[in-house]
Amino acid sequence: MLKKIISYLFFYYKILIPTFCISLTVGLIFGFSFKIGILSYLLFSVLFHYIIYEQIYPNEYYFYYNLGFSKTLLWLINLGINGILVILFLN
Repeated sequence: MLKKIISYLFFYYKILIPTFCISLTVGLIFGFSFKIGILSYLLFSVLFHYIIYEQIYPNEYYFYYNLGFSKTLLWLINLGINGILVILFLN
């Protein structure tokens, strides 16, 4: 179980850095708006997930599949965690 959590965190880490940087920039461009920055985080996390894992490194799905993660499950976990983060930060 711990192995799966650590492997997913490694998966998410590749998405986290570019998404956070772009969302912070978007929030600053639109008048230091925290709400817009958080909503753009949700949008850009999906976009970077697609770019990084579907276009640049599509073979990495095999690594996660061998650990028990399907492509659909990785997408759903990513959306779920990002949705939870957005809800927490917007309240």
